[in-house]
Amino acid sequence: MATPAKRLFRPPPAPARPPHRATSPTYRLRRPTATPLYPVVQHHLETFLARAAEADPLGNGVPWWVEKDFRAYLRCGFLAHGFARARCEDCGHERLIPFSCKGRGICPSCNTRRMAELAAHLTDHVLPHLAGRQWVLSLPKRLRPFLHRNPDIAGAVLRIFLRAVRTTLRPACPGAPLDAQLTYWAAGRLLEPLPEGFATVAPDLAVEIVSPSNTVSEVADKVHAYLAAGARMVWVVDPRCRSATVYRSRDDIWILTEEEALDGGEVLPGLKAPLAEVLA
Repeated sequence: MATPAKRLFRPPPAPARPPHRATSPTYRLRRPTATPLYPVVQHHLETFLARAAEADPLGNGVPWWVEKDFRAYLRCGFLAHGFARARCEDCGHERLIPFSCKGRGICPSCNTRRMAELAAHLTDHVLPHLAGRQWVLSLPKRLRPFLHRNPDIAGAVLRIFLRAVRTTLRPACPGAPLDAQLTYWAAGRLLEPLPEGFATVAPDLAVEIVSPSNTVSEVADKVHAYLAAGARMVWVVDPRCRSATVYRSRDDIWILTEEEALDGGEVLPGLKAPLAEVLA
């Protein structure tokens, strides 16, 4: 006996998908209390400050700017502590944007925004589109406390490192131009792992070696660019005049003769390089 054929079910055709449209990025209100760092600072800041004051023989505790950054971080991103009102001229939509603390060491959001702005400024206006090489001196962890506590040892190690780099580069690059740039970043200012290519953070110290082809205006433009980007000190070494110029700002300028020495000051404590040895 023949069995009736089963009727196959065919689902209706799926509706056509609308064409994909690129959506513009939307502003999302930051929620500091949702981060792991905020409750730690909120609940333990007073205890930390009190114990730091007890451990200090003078009773001062942490520096005032450290406490200021901590307390500003606790107010960062809250409408109750101030805000700006942004309004779209086309649709009339309004949005409240809370003020940020603009801190430099505590707030992750402000640090990231400042890092991105500085990287864009260096890429667009400061760093030339040239090949560069980054040298990193990594020391064993057991030796790092000795260098941190003793600026003389740190300066001596840095001089040995720079001398080794210079000795290595000169024979390997016989056709390289005489002018060169050397930059130095203090520990902790660069991200880990270290980026490849150009760093996105302004150096603490920039060294410019003047070549015969450099003009005065070119050197001045480089110095002003370094200072504007956030460099704390710039050295300009002129082998022809046997002199060096130290810039801490556009107004704080010192000219050194061959008999004097380059001093790292607060940027590189303990570093004193006789100018005669640098020019040798």
